[in-house]
Amino acid sequence: MLTLAYAISFIDRQIFSLLVAPIRADLALSDTDLSLLQGFAFAVFYTGFGLPLGFLADRLNRRNLMIFGIVTWSLATSAAAFAHSYGFLFLARMLVGAGEAALSPAAYSMLSDSIAPDRRARALSIYASGIFLGSGLALMLGGSIASSADQLSGLAAGWGVKMQGWQIALLVAGLPGLPVTLLLATLPEPGRGERAVPADGRPSFALSLRLIRRRWLDYAIVIAALALLSTVFYGFFAWFPTIVMRRYGWSAARFGWHFGPIVLLLGPAGMWLGGWITDRRARAGRAAPALLPMGAGLVAVLVFGLALAAASDVTVALLLSAPLMLALALPSSLGPTFLQAITPNEARGLITALYLFGVNLIGLALGPTLVAWLSDTIFAGHLAFGLALTVIAVMPPAIVLILGLNAKLEHS
Repeated sequence: MLTLAYAISFIDRQIFSLLVAPIRADLALSDTDLSLLQGFAFAVFYTGFGLPLGFLADRLNRRNLMIFGIVTWSLATSAAAFAHSYGFLFLARMLVGAGEAALSPAAYSMLSDSIAPDRRARALSIYASGIFLGSGLALMLGGSIASSADQLSGLAAGWGVKMQGWQIALLVAGLPGLPVTLLLATLPEPGRGERAVPADGRPSFALSLRLIRRRWLDYAIVIAALALLSTVFYGFFAWFPTIVMRRYGWSAARFGWHFGPIVLLLGPAGMWLGGWITDRRARAGRAAPALLPMGAGLVAVLVFGLALAAASDVTVALLLSAPLMLALALPSSLGPTFLQAITPNEARGLITALYLFGVNLIGLALGPTLVAWLSDTIFAGHLAFGLALTVIAVMPPAIVLILGLNAKLEHS
């Protein structure tokens, strides 16, 4: 149920990348304007609300908190369908971010209380695979909707409704989250285990901060490394569809049905592989079982990211996107796994929110805009070159941080 909710959140988040062309034409926007809608507008409220909602996940009923978030982002996504100005669309994307901020802190905490430690990495990886399940479905369904914009507009006009195809796509995308809340309402709230202090009351914010300060450097290194990874992740997802459609003249539907299955299959496979390797290393008694596979995934992102950006043929680009997707997925779920493993229950929601704050403030806010800015200012509109330079700039430091921390913990 939690994976389904996470997948729907990414449908609402990622479908926007397939609607860039019609939104740009209808509202007369630039690539930079659109990059702010894809990244910054969402990230501001996602990160801003994430910290208080993460702290509430350590204190309140986590199931009810998630239901509140799903209702908020679903209604905001559908409300974006009625946007006739850049400001209205910007506001709707901000509210989507605010709603989605409630999900993962509560979900990671709930799963950690429900799953034994030597099986936890796989469980958290299954949940995190919702990123790719939702993104893959958004690519396939969103592409078809975008390519059928005229037909959809005509159909709506026949019912007396004047809406563009992209507006219909956003309206429909917001609907599936609402029935999922009925499923989540059947979940029991698990008891809280692995506490640092006796369960004689709700944790204070001061206690949560003291618990986090104990290992602040480990937290900072992992969050910084995965924030750099997310810059590539979100920059790639925001602009790879546009690169293929502009360079090779593909329709959104054609691209979505070619690339969507790659995301849908290889993303969850990478998540599961990372979780499986980590659980095996945990049973073998490794000091930091998640860090070495995380580092290997970061190295693979550097290699395949540069290769894809340099590809001059669409078939080669799509073939290279498969191992890149596996590489992006493998470390993405292991950061939260590592953080949950070293954090007492009283601070798990808050540390997840801090992780999401760093990842999205840097990655989601910066990634799409950095690729577009490099393309506009240095490479005369060549988005692939902008993506390549982004990979070169951010992946080597992430690799050094994670492999350095792994060596420190393995030998401590």
